[in-house]
Amino acid sequence: MDIVDGDQELAQDLLKLLHAKLREARQQLHQLGGDQASSSEGVLLDSSQLRRENDALKEELSSLQLRLSAIASVEDTKQDIFRQAALDEAAHERQAQIETLRRQAEEETQRLQHLEALVDENAGRYQEAKGDRSRMREELTMLEEELRREEEGLLKCQAQVQALESELCKLGPPSGDKTLDVTTFLQEGLDGPTDPVVQSLQPLLKSAPFIQLPENIIEQFGQLPLLTLSAEEVIWSDDGIKRALYVTCLRHYDPIGQKGDGQWQDNKLAKALIEDPTSLRELFFRLKDHWYYYGTYRLIGRTQLGADQTSRLKQSVVRSAISAAVSHKDHIAPVALKFLNSLFANGPLSLQGLGFERVGFNCELYDALVSSKKAIQRVNSSAALGVARPKSHTQGTKHTTSGAGSGSGSGSGSGSGPSKKRKRA
Repeated sequence: MDIVDGDQELAQDLLKLLHAKLREARQQLHQLGGDQASSSEGVLLDSSQLRRENDALKEELSSLQLRLSAIASVEDTKQDIFRQAALDEAAHERQAQIETLRRQAEEETQRLQHLEALVDENAGRYQEAKGDRSRMREELTMLEEELRREEEGLLKCQAQVQALESELCKLGPPSGDKTLDVTTFLQEGLDGPTDPVVQSLQPLLKSAPFIQLPENIIEQFGQLPLLTLSAEEVIWSDDGIKRALYVTCLRHYDPIGQKGDGQWQDNKLAKALIEDPTSLRELFFRLKDHWYYYGTYRLIGRTQLGADQTSRLKQSVVRSAISAAVSHKDHIAPVALKFLNSLFANGPLSLQGLGFERVGFNCELYDALVSSKKAIQRVNSSAALGVARPKSHTQGTKHTTSGAGSGSGSGSGSGSGPSKKRKRA
């Protein structure tokens, strides 16, 4: 019976079997009741035995019913337990889902807060960007207007360039060039007595343009033809200061000439030197902001310097000569300056090389100049400031040079007074 307690299906099968046996017992009892006439003793015995068996079966049936009830109760309890476990598991899963959804909601809330912060932050940037866009539009408008003005200026410059080309065609190339071999001229040595070298010469003037000589020098030596040059204009020979190549151009362009239309003009100094090549001139040279007397020089020849020749010369002197070809540079457009530079690089313009050779050194003039340094400084400083010099000289003419103050131009004094005690090499 203990085995039946653990198995409900077996208990039910046994219950059915007992019911079947009970029915068989009842049938047998009924049959025994019908056969009482044949043997009453046997029937009584059998009936008693059957009653006992029947009672035992009833007790067993009652016991089985009680056990079945207990088993059913246990099964219901087990099912309730299983159902509760399933419900607990489902509730746990639902709680886990709720926690997951809560975390997702918190993350979305944080993300929303971050996006709101970004929106607040970018709102200011957006306003700044709008302001920048407005300013850029204004600047673009200004640049477009400036571009329009520049285009108009370019058209004017193009017209000016065409006018320059027409003027150049009318002027034509310079005539009467004398042949001068620049390389031989600068490298060939000269024989003869040695004159004072540069290291032995004393400076006569400092920090002022050499414009004129003082009155006492003019009274003593007369009107001396002067030639004032600077280091930006001259290439000296290999043997010192015996030969000098003066690099210049025969014409220069003045953009404010002809009432602002521009005009090509002759280089007056170069023209005067070429027209009077036999004149002896006292050369004053500017070196490191000091003026020195170098001696007496004579023009012995000149040549036209092409691009191939200028490329072998001292480039600082070449650039200075090309720059001096244009005056009043603040009145000419940069494109026109580039055009003029191209004219020297590719033609038709070219530089001129004027070769000077030292033929003597006027020692008496040099001594007088050294003893008159203060007078030279005073008269040239006053002349540079535009102060008129008193006309104490009986001839009533000024001994001046033109364009030597800045080191980019040269000057030649005019006058034919005799020089005294000139030492000739």
